[in-house]
Amino acid sequence: MSWMAIIKHYPLDALPYEVGFFLLALSMIWYSIVLMKMVNIIREKPIWILPLVGALCVLVSVGMHSFAYLVLLPQMDALRTVEEINQMTAFMMKWR
Repeated sequence: MSWMAIIKHYPLDALPYEVGFFLLALSMIWYSIVLMKMVNIIREKPIWILPLVGALCVLVSVGMHSFAYLVLLPQMDALRTVEEINQMTAFMMKWR
């Protein structure tokens, strides 16, 4: 499957979320690399591990979110009728 086919079936409301959090994870990884170099200069405890663990957690959550939108949501739509989806939406909106 090509990238264009994946993006074509990807919901537009989830795409900015994925891109934003992926960029956040990349910036956290870059921050941990810079912090690691600074900590090596002053010879302190390895505090740079914390942002790296945070970046890995963000990447895992983005991966799970992408899996839910790309794999689980299309399967759920195929199993449900329009009436059932409308009933679920009305139920969720009632508790908003």
